Amino acid sequence: ESPAEIKSTNTKDARLRDQPGLAFFAEAFAAGQDETHLQRGCEPGVTMIELAPTSGLEEDKGEAEWPLWNDAWNEDTARGGAVAFVPADAGVGSACIYFVHGGGFEYGGPVEDGYDSLCSRLAKGSGHIVVCPDHPLSGENRPFKAPDILQALVRGLRWLVRFDPVSKERRTSSPPQIVLAGDSAGATQAFSLLLLALSEESEELKKCLAGLALVSPWLDLTCGSHTYVSNAFAAEANTGDLAFRAHADENRAGFKGMGLTYTGSADLLKDCLFSPYWLSRAESNLLMGLQAWQIPTWICTGASETLAGEVLDFAQQLQNQIPLELWLHEGMFHDWVMYSTDHPFPSKDAAMQQLFDFLRDIRAGTWKPKGIQYYIDPWK
Repeated sequence: ESPAEIKSTNTKDARLRDQPGLAFFAEAFAAGQDETHLQRGCEPGVTMIELAPTSGLEEDKGEAEWPLWNDAWNEDTARGGAVAFVPADAGVGSACIYFVHGGGFEYGGPVEDGYDSLCSRLAKGSGHIVVCPDHPLSGENRPFKAPDILQALVRGLRWLVRFDPVSKERRTSSPPQIVLAGDSAGATQAFSLLLLALSEESEELKKCLAGLALVSPWLDLTCGSHTYVSNAFAAEANTGDLAFRAHADENRAGFKGMGLTYTGSADLLKDCLFSPYWLSRAESNLLMGLQAWQIPTWICTGASETLAGEVLDFAQQLQNQIPLELWLHEGMFHDWVMYSTDHPFPSKDAAMQQLFDFLRDIRAGTWKPKGIQYYIDPWK
């Protein structure tokens, strides 16, 4: 008999039968083992190059550099710089991805929390050099707010435009294509960087940007989407967003609190620059600029994510105004591509391949927007 004909007595058993990889994560996460199953380590064939803080030249100081900052959460440890993940077939002059890591604006780093794995997989699968900055983080007792953090990210991006991450020398030819990317809160910041480049008078950054790629983005810092409720984790069936297992209102309050700490003001939670979802709600100069720019935009989100509602509504509102490709993955939880299991996990593989295809096609100049797409694991 086929798997579908094997009877189950409850939803947990049915998921274990039909989607063992997802069922494995549901049990592990419910037991608090999220971090245990983060995929970690640099991929074979990918070289990690450290880009030290303040590695710009004197004439670029304050404009194009990796700012040094002290982390009050870790005994004022000096941080900053970036890590470049260089695939074997890349070198000086190769196309780049500027990847902003997630972590609720308060956690993470280029080689922490599985970002060495994600960035190196992205480099290996796309052939791009992936540069992940160790940018300032917000949080209680840290002095950094959204404008400061974004300006630090802009200075790092400008360094990547002017300098090669492999040779660390000033570029002597035209800069390569650069794709902005990020996950979760880092995806929010990647979008903010796109909007800042759009507003820049010199157009130095805008001329180099070739696309925007967002994984499980947090687009609305007001946290108003109804999927905070409809996709809330249900322990009795292990359904909903496995990554955020608190009560719906507790999740919403926690996210909103991080947004308030990051922006420093409740009024800024609807500011399009910091909370890009609100581009879809009203005409603005930023939206008109995006409509004129027509930069390729790729997004993936899980259908069971807490954040799925805001992402889907954003795409629904703007898919006919900007070149957009959104992949909605059935049953998937927040940032599912970050985790590993020995069980089959086809949605993770499919999402990464969809991203690789996007990067390949924009590099070749052949990408065409696909609008809203749906992925579901195949069944017999």
